[in-house]
Amino acid sequence: ADDRIIIMPGSGVKASNIIDIAKSTGAKEFHSSASMGLESKMNYTNTLMNEYLSYVSVNEKEVKEMAMLLKKYDGPK
Repeated sequence: ADDRIIIMPGSGVKASNIIDIAKSTGAKEFHSSASMGLESKMNYTNTLMNEYLSYVSVNEKEVKEMAMLLKKYDGPK
């Protein structure tokens, strides 16, 4: 494909393992949801409706940490 296709490791990629993945795969691009679960800020929920409101959001701190780690990582030795 003449370097037009990039394989991106994903699923479970986080700051605690992104450099190990980079070292073992040689990858330069990664996919990560960097997600965290948050509870709803609603003041009222109707328990009869089984409303247990939570949602998933991006963990900004995790994204910044992964970016910083990759910026410092200068590739395989």
